[in-house]
Amino acid sequence: MSQYLAFIEVGVSQSGKTKIWDMINKNHGDNMGLVHWYGRWRQYTYNIDDLEFSASCLRDIADFLDEKMKEHREGRK
Repeated sequence: MSQYLAFIEVGVSQSGKTKIWDMINKNHGDNMGLVHWYGRWRQYTYNIDDLEFSASCLRDIADFLDEKMKEHREGRK
């Protein structure tokens, strides 16, 4: 699925209704957070250090990074 990340199922929620995955860096094996069901938002989220990111939040971050890389490349010409 990902060249750099592995998602390892590590259990289920306390209710037993949803799964939980650790996100592991494939290159050095570090745990980079987890994916779990976040009831307040009624969706799966990525959690790291008690911060929650929905798929749309992560897309916004990726879009920002892409834009900054584009600006960086254009600035070197």
